[in-house]
Amino acid sequence: MIMMPTDFTSLRTWVSELVDVVMPPVCPVCGKAMLPGERTLCLQCRFELPRIAISDFTDNEIHTRLAMTARPITRASSVFHYLPASPHSRIVLATKYARRPDVGCSLLAEHARTLMSQGFFDGIDMIVPVPVHWIKRLRRGYNQSEELARAVSSVTSIPVISLISARRHGTQTHRSASLRLDNARSAFHVSPTAPDLADASHILLIDDVITTGATLIACRDIIHALSPATAVSVLTLALTRLR
Repeated sequence: MIMMPTDFTSLRTWVSELVDVVMPPVCPVCGKAMLPGERTLCLQCRFELPRIAISDFTDNEIHTRLAMTARPITRASSVFHYLPASPHSRIVLATKYARRPDVGCSLLAEHARTLMSQGFFDGIDMIVPVPVHWIKRLRRGYNQSEELARAVSSVTSIPVISLISARRHGTQTHRSASLRLDNARSAFHVSPTAPDLADASHILLIDDVITTGATLIACRDIIHALSPATAVSVLTLALTRLR
C-alpha cells in the first residue's frame, strides 16, 4: 500500500515524482525520455552541447561582435553557440517560442554559478533584461529575456530592473548588420518607470541570443546616454556563429 504524504511540500514532491514515472520528461534536443538524475538535457545532448570556451570574459568573440561603437562592453559571456541546423538550436526555440523558458533558464543558471566563482558578477548593481514589445509578450505569454534574467538573479541575488521598453518595430531577419542596428536603435527607449542611474556603477544586460549584436548595442547606448560612467556587461544564453 502506497502511503501519501500529509504535508503540502512533501505532497507536491510526491505528485511530481509520480508524474515523472507515468510521463517521464523528455530531452528538448533529441526528444527522448530522460533518465532519473538527468536534468534539462539528457546526458548525451548535454555532452554534445556546443559550449563556448571563454577563458577571458573581458576580451573575447562577444566583445568583437559588440565593438560597433566607441564605448566597450566590460564583461561578456554566453553558454553555447547557436547553429540553426544543429539539434541544439531547439534549446533556443523552446525557450523563446514554445513556452519552455525553464530550458534556457536552467542552463543559464548553471553557467552563472560557474561565472560567480570567477568574479564575473563582482560590482554589478542591477540586471537589465532586453525587452520585447507588449504584443510579442502577449502572444508568447512571457519575455524570455526576463525569465533568463530572473534565473541569473536567483543565483547572484542581483536585482532585476526593467530599465528599457520596446516600441513595435520590423523584424531583424534578413537585414544587414547596419540596418539591424538602425532598426534596433529606433525600437527601444527608456522605460517610464526606470530608476535614476546616478548610483549605478555596473549594469548587466541579459538576452537570449546574440546575432549581429545590434539589439545589445542599442540597449547599451541607451544606458550610456542616461549615465555615461556606468559600465555595461553582457550575458546571454547563446551566440550565433556567423561563419
